[in-house]
Amino acid sequence: MNKKGEFSSFSRRSAMVAIDGCLSLIALFLIIQMWILTATLESYLSGHTDTALPAAIISGILFCGSASLYWFSSSTEKANKQPERYPNVSESSSNEKSD
Repeated sequence: MNKKGEFSSFSRRSAMVAIDGCLSLIALFLIIQMWILTATLESYLSGHTDTALPAAIISGILFCGSASLYWFSSSTEKANKQPERYPNVSESSSNEKSD
């Protein structure tokens, strides 16, 4: 942060890289979850019921990882959001219309 309370362009760029990395990992986790689901369903339907519980546990771990990455990316985005340049524009335009 600089003296005005604004983030520098470098920190914004690094925040965007972090958000892009998080979204890429979330997409990868979802692809892995789909693969686990199809492999487990195929195994379960062929009579091998012992694979369902470990697959559910791994899928739950991947879900928790995806949720934590989403939380991290949303908090990073909120922290690096640009301040509004004209915060009271709607108030001043509505006051002008009423006059």
